[in-house]
Amino acid sequence: MPRHRFSLQVLLFVVYQKVALGLSYGKIRRELATYFGLTVSLGELPTMVSEVARLFGPAYARLLRLMRQQAALHIDETGWRIDGTNHWLWVFVNDVVALYVVSRSRGSKVPKALLGPDFDGVAVSDFFSAYSPLEVEKAKCWAHLLRASHEMAAGKPPDSEYTHFHRELHGLFLEMGLALEALSADPDGREQLATEMRERLLAFATREWRMYSCRQLAARIQRHLSELLVWLSNSAVRPDNNVAERALRPAVVTRKTSFGSRSKEGAQAFARLLSIIQTGERQGEDFFASAHAALASALSLIHI
Repeated sequence: MPRHRFSLQVLLFVVYQKVALGLSYGKIRRELATYFGLTVSLGELPTMVSEVARLFGPAYARLLRLMRQQAALHIDETGWRIDGTNHWLWVFVNDVVALYVVSRSRGSKVPKALLGPDFDGVAVSDFFSAYSPLEVEKAKCWAHLLRASHEMAAGKPPDSEYTHFHRELHGLFLEMGLALEALSADPDGREQLATEMRERLLAFATREWRMYSCRQLAARIQRHLSELLVWLSNSAVRPDNNVAERALRPAVVTRKTSFGSRSKEGAQAFARLLSIIQTGERQGEDFFASAHAALASALSLIHI
């Protein structure tokens, strides 16, 4: 590596420990000394991560293009601090690609910009208001809806309206899943199922619920009725947003040890490298082998 006294393999080791495993630089420094007999200062380690992130710049741009070609994407966000200031780490993910970006904004302008004007897939999300203005087909997460109804009914008597609301809503969801499993891949069958379940879910949501919390959830179902049924007609869509929530867990682990990033450049490097690592895992690649080959090739072109 030019301007570095360590090999590319050592730099990739530091990157993986920091970004994928969420270890602090202090622990990584001890690992290098204990396992490999390498003496590294704490100041060198962030420089290593930044250098590898810089080399992966073109690959990150390719991930953005790949992300925009997907038939369905799960989107979520979590808090991320930069030098003590609140920011947000967004993820756009499915089984093929995972793209992370850090932004000061938690508004709709972030997913609008990342998806671009030509995205024609489905955006799967929770009920956060930032996703409502997106001018794409949207699907909403049943796990969030059922979690809200479960929390509403928790601790209530078995015969209360809260409990009946949750049990009936959960029963409708299970019935949808069982009916979908019984269908073949025939698109007409899926469309018919979606139409039937739309009528039943609408009838449930428009019932005269007496309790205010039940009426609130019923109103949410009415507002997002079509978005709650996309998974029945579109085989690329799942009924929950768990893919995005799981994709954010590595970042949450890192946040607990580092409390975020010290600079905007460090946050961007983290998002870029996490995108490379998580996408590689989804495509069955070994990070050290694939990253070493890609960066060694890039470095050879630089030297030519």
